[in-house]
Amino acid sequence: MGRRGEKLAAGGKVLFTPRVADLSWWSPPLARVPIFWNALMGPTWSRMLGLWCDTNSPALAEFPTEANCDWQWTEIIGNPAREPGQLPRGLKPIVSAIDDWNRNYKLGVIFEARIGAGKLLVCTRI
Repeated sequence: MGRRGEKLAAGGKVLFTPRVADLSWWSPPLARVPIFWNALMGPTWSRMLGLWCDTNSPALAEFPTEANCDWQWTEIIGNPAREPGQLPRGLKPIVSAIDDWNRNYKLGVIFEARIGAGKLLVCTRI
C-alpha cells in the first residue's frame, strides 16, 4: 500500500504531485500563454485558454488569487503540469485549466478527493 496509502486509510491528509511519467499520454501540457483563438488556428499539443480557480475553496484560503489565471500561477503553468481529461464527472477541481473548445477536456490542475477516511490533494505541479 505504501506510506501515502496507509496515511489515507488512517484518515490523514496527503499531497500528491505526480511526475509526468505518472500521467496519461492524453494529458496535454498546459501552455504558459493561452493559445490564440483556438487550437485549429495554431496547432500544438499544449493547450490552455486560461484558468478557473474556486476562490471559495479552503485550499486557496491563504493563497492570493482571483477566479482567473494571474501572475502567481505562472510557475505551475510554465512547467509541463498536466492532468488527464478523464476525471470523474462529479469531481470539481479547485483549479481547472480551460481547454480549447475543439477538444473540451476536463483538466484539473489542483483537486481534492476523499479516499476512505482520508483526503488526497493532487497538484499537477512538476
